[in-house]
Amino acid sequence: MPDAPRHAGAPRRVLSIAWREFRTTVLTKGFLFSALVFPLLMVGVSMLLPILMATSIQPMTGAILVEAPAAATDAMRAELERAAKDPATALRERVERGEEPELDDATTALTPIESPIEPIAADQVEAAKERVRSGDALALVIIPPASLDAQSKDPTYELFVATKTSPKHTSIVSRSAREAIVRLRVQASGADYQRTMDLLKRPEPNILRLTADGTEAKERLEGRMLVPGAFMLLMWITTFTGANYLLTNTIEEKGSKVIEVLLAAVSPMELLAGKILGQLGSTAVMLGMYGLAGLAGLSALAMMDLVPVSSLVLMVAFALTAYLMIASMLTAVGSAVTNLQEAQALVGPVMLVLIVPLMLWLPISENPNGAFAVVCSFLPPISPFIMVLRATGTSEPVPGWQVALSLAVSAASSVAFLWLASRIFRVGILMQGKPPTPRELLRWARYR
Repeated sequence: MPDAPRHAGAPRRVLSIAWREFRTTVLTKGFLFSALVFPLLMVGVSMLLPILMATSIQPMTGAILVEAPAAATDAMRAELERAAKDPATALRERVERGEEPELDDATTALTPIESPIEPIAADQVEAAKERVRSGDALALVIIPPASLDAQSKDPTYELFVATKTSPKHTSIVSRSAREAIVRLRVQASGADYQRTMDLLKRPEPNILRLTADGTEAKERLEGRMLVPGAFMLLMWITTFTGANYLLTNTIEEKGSKVIEVLLAAVSPMELLAGKILGQLGSTAVMLGMYGLAGLAGLSALAMMDLVPVSSLVLMVAFALTAYLMIASMLTAVGSAVTNLQEAQALVGPVMLVLIVPLMLWLPISENPNGAFAVVCSFLPPISPFIMVLRATGTSEPVPGWQVALSLAVSAASSVAFLWLASRIFRVGILMQGKPPTPRELLRWARYR
């Protein structure tokens, strides 16, 4: 009875290799920590961070020495007392007045303030500096009388602190002095301070984007910049990590002669297909775990409306094509070299190409439907990353034909990359000696 064709059991052999690749990668302590424990740790730390920061806040103690006119000293004392009674309200009022957030503003607003204001004379300044330097006083503030004049064009003051003074405490003292000066200058002009501050409040806009289909969509500026980058970076990290496992595993198995044992039972094409399929499973695990961790964070911040289901579906589809292209390139490189040092020269050009989407994050997020973004959507191997940036970076949907065409181009490119990798893999997997150049790899692809 004639033997069954060799390809009859190919699917079973490919699945066996895929399971072996998946098992040896995923069921390890290192992978479990990076793919499972680390995302959970990130979520836990983000939830505990406010508590940890609140418990680590040190109260502001020590006298604040002030050399200034009596009115400025009294105004600064009032500002400091007001901040000490209700720091959260004081912070909100500053934001309403349009002031930019300062260093460590969140914890600054929670800092207990127990520092009395101590006025000093002009001839006591040098002695006051020594007190601050030695730690006997918290800070020294010098406010010239000219800075309180409503006609002054360049009001200023001096603040002296010790080297060990906390930045939060320095910020509180500086802000109290600045607000005291502003209050007195407004009063010196004859205007009502509270009325003036109310007039200076910056209105908050309700920004709506008028879409092409006649509807109105809420515009979220922060989301338009951060969410697309987070989607693209998540896809970039997971696909490249999975493909990098293929690179290192192929080099290790080739160097230890395990490849030769495997090739005695399967063909080079079956081996390549099984390895890529197995690492696809590990990539899916990482993408799922990190994606769920990110969604949990957005849910805790009540920002889930920034992540529609359609964006998640698109990310998964384009992540598959991105993985196949990157995995093909790195597996081909791994089959052609015998150690990681030799692989660096061949991986370098690949990395230069793959870094391009990271460099284009901001320009494409700024104008997702521009001509440049549209063109980049059809350029493999960066097209999957660019399309995810576009699809998640605008309130107005990307035209359906562009999404479909980009996905088709990415899928066709994946097939082409897989074919090219298979041609290189069958030659390089048993090659030894001097590593090939990129030109030689292309020559291998033409062998029959």
